[in-house]
Amino acid sequence: MNVFTGVSGTMMDFLDGDCSAGQPRGSDRVLKVLLAEDNAVNRVATQLILQHLGHRADVAVNGVEVLQAVDREDYDVVLMDLQMPLMDGLEAARRLRDGRHRGRLPRIIALSASDAGEERELCLASGMQDFLRKPIRLDDLSVALARCQDAAP
Repeated sequence: MNVFTGVSGTMMDFLDGDCSAGQPRGSDRVLKVLLAEDNAVNRVATQLILQHLGHRADVAVNGVEVLQAVDREDYDVVLMDLQMPLMDGLEAARRLRDGRHRGRLPRIIALSASDAGEERELCLASGMQDFLRKPIRLDDLSVALARCQDAAP
């Protein structure tokens, strides 16, 4: 599976810094993003796409770390892998939405290798606002983040 689908330029361009990360596309501000992804390759690929779009992300590798990070910082969006160790993305989303969270609630975008409609429905029912299929495509992530910017205070 090619995790770099949709990234313009080669991966070496990103690693060499030839793909500049300027202002976020189609927006006037940088989003504060938490990337919840336990797979190192997917994590690096998504961070490079975010950088290309003009955003930076903090990282969590499981749902427990997501809850801790969101209690410490106000994020605009959480990119949430569904299958992580210790606590999966669905449970982490439910816990963020159950009223015990003390900060501003971020928008949550589910990240899944599955394209099953029932999984998408589970994500929405758990409190997530959007769903992206892996491998993450630059254009899809750009559109999803633009929706987050439109909804941000």
